[in-house]
Amino acid sequence: MAKKIFKISLALLAVILLVGCCSTPTPVVIRKTIEVEVPVYLPVETPESLLKPIKIAELPVFYLPGTRGISSCLKPKGELNLKQVVFLLSARINEWLIFSGGKRINNE
Repeated sequence: MAKKIFKISLALLAVILLVGCCSTPTPVVIRKTIEVEVPVYLPVETPESLLKPIKIAELPVFYLPGTRGISSCLKPKGELNLKQVVFLLSARINEWLIFSGGKRINNE
Protein backbone atom coordinates (compact mmCIF):
# COMPACT_ATOMS: atom_id res chain seq x y z
CA MET A 1 0.00 0.00 0.00
CA ALA A 2 2.86 2.40 0.82
CA LYS A 3 4.39 1.65 -2.55
CA LYS A 4 1.11 2.41 -4.28
CA ILE A 5 0.73 5.76 -2.48
CA PHE A 6 4.37 6.58 -3.24
CA LYS A 7 3.83 5.85 -6.96
CA ILE A 8 0.65 7.92 -7.05
CA SER A 9 2.35 10.83 -5.23
CA LEU A 10 5.34 10.60 -7.56
CA ALA A 11 3.04 10.58 -10.62
CA LEU A 12 1.05 13.50 -9.20
CA LEU A 13 4.28 15.42 -8.53
CA ALA A 14 5.47 14.75 -12.09
CA VAL A 15 2.13 15.96 -13.51
CA ILE A 16 2.29 19.14 -11.38
CA LEU A 17 5.87 19.82 -12.49
CA LEU A 18 4.99 19.27 -16.15
CA VAL A 19 1.96 21.53 -15.93
CA GLY A 20 4.03 24.21 -14.19
CA CYS A 21 6.85 24.04 -16.70
CA CYS A 22 4.66 23.84 -19.80
CA SER A 23 2.44 26.80 -19.07
CA THR A 24 3.46 30.04 -20.83
CA PRO A 25 3.71 33.02 -18.54
CA THR A 26 2.11 36.24 -19.72
CA PRO A 27 4.77 38.49 -21.28
CA VAL A 28 5.68 41.66 -19.44
CA VAL A 29 6.37 44.62 -21.73
CA ILE A 30 8.64 47.29 -20.32
CA ARG A 31 9.08 50.42 -22.39
CA LYS A 32 11.67 52.97 -21.44
CA THR A 33 13.74 55.51 -23.32
CA ILE A 34 17.43 54.78 -23.41
CA GLU A 35 19.80 57.67 -23.99
CA VAL A 36 22.45 56.87 -26.59
CA GLU A 37 25.91 58.26 -25.87
CA VAL A 38 27.12 57.72 -29.46
CA PRO A 39 27.05 60.49 -32.09
CA VAL A 40 24.34 59.86 -34.65
CA TYR A 41 24.55 60.99 -38.28
CA LEU A 42 22.12 63.77 -39.09
CA PRO A 43 21.80 64.80 -42.73
CA VAL A 44 22.60 68.44 -43.41
CA GLU A 45 20.86 70.49 -46.07
CA THR A 46 23.28 72.03 -48.55
CA PRO A 47 22.59 75.75 -49.10
CA GLU A 48 21.13 76.66 -52.48
CA SER A 49 23.95 79.13 -53.12
CA LEU A 50 26.42 76.23 -53.25
CA LEU A 51 24.31 74.18 -55.64
CA LYS A 52 23.71 76.90 -58.23
CA PRO A 53 25.99 76.84 -61.28
CA ILE A 54 28.69 79.50 -61.43
CA LYS A 55 27.80 82.16 -63.99
CA ILE A 56 30.79 83.11 -66.09
CA ALA A 57 30.26 85.99 -68.51
CA GLU A 58 32.83 84.97 -71.09
CA LEU A 59 35.52 82.31 -71.09
CA PRO A 60 39.02 83.47 -72.04
CA VAL A 61 40.29 82.64 -75.51
CA PHE A 62 43.87 81.34 -75.64
CA TYR A 63 46.20 82.06 -78.56
CA LEU A 64 49.36 80.41 -79.83
CA PRO A 65 52.60 81.48 -78.16
CA GLY A 66 54.43 84.14 -80.16
CA THR A 67 51.29 85.77 -81.58
CA ARG A 68 51.89 89.52 -82.04
CA GLY A 69 50.45 91.83 -79.38
CA ILE A 70 49.65 89.00 -76.98
CA SER A 71 51.34 88.19 -73.71
CA SER A 72 50.71 84.99 -71.75
CA CYS A 73 48.71 83.57 -74.70
CA LEU A 74 45.79 85.85 -73.79
CA LYS A 75 44.60 89.24 -74.91
CA PRO A 76 44.15 91.82 -72.11
CA LYS A 77 40.38 91.15 -72.07
CA GLY A 78 41.08 87.39 -71.87
CA GLU A 79 43.40 87.94 -68.92
CA LEU A 80 40.62 89.79 -67.10
CA ASN A 81 38.17 86.98 -67.94
CA LEU A 82 40.62 84.35 -66.64
CA LYS A 83 41.11 86.31 -63.41
CA GLN A 84 37.33 86.51 -63.01
CA VAL A 85 36.95 82.73 -63.53
CA VAL A 86 39.70 81.97 -61.01
CA PHE A 87 38.18 84.42 -58.51
CA LEU A 88 34.68 82.93 -58.87
CA LEU A 89 35.95 79.35 -58.52
CA SER A 90 38.08 80.14 -55.46
CA ALA A 91 35.14 82.01 -53.90
CA ARG A 92 32.95 78.91 -54.41
CA ILE A 93 35.64 76.69 -52.89
CA ASN A 94 35.80 79.00 -49.86
CA GLU A 95 32.01 78.83 -49.51
CA TRP A 96 32.19 75.03 -49.48
CA LEU A 97 35.01 75.12 -46.94
CA ILE A 98 33.06 77.47 -44.67
CA PHE A 99 30.00 75.24 -45.00
CA SER A 100 32.02 72.13 -44.11
CA GLY A 101 33.91 73.79 -41.26
CA GLY A 102 37.32 73.71 -42.97
CA LYS A 103 39.98 76.39 -43.29
CA ARG A 104 39.59 79.12 -45.88
CA ILE A 105 41.96 79.57 -48.80
CA ASN A 106 43.76 82.90 -49.13
CA ASN A 107 42.58 84.85 -52.17
CA GLU A 108 45.71 86.95 -52.52
